[in-house]
Amino acid sequence: MDAITIGRRAEELLEDEVLAAAFTALEVEYTREWRRGKTPEDRERAWNKVHALEEVQRKLRAAVSNGEVEAAQLQTLHERVRE
Repeated sequence: MDAITIGRRAEELLEDEVLAAAFTALEVEYTREWRRGKTPEDRERAWNKVHALEEVQRKLRAAVSNGEVEAAQLQTLHERVRE
């Protein structure tokens, strides 16, 4: 799968209401676990979950950005060829 297709799919995922709700619910749950953790290990495990969610979202946003850059470069190349 090329960067443009991946970027479009990532954008669809980021705009998906069900996935967004799941991310939000998990973030709330993991933050609650972190705050209520009884041991440092419990809190660290919960904090790592929060960061893992953020990393997934960052990866999706990066894929969108990469796809947009690739599409722009391809467009520029097509325009040059037409000249």
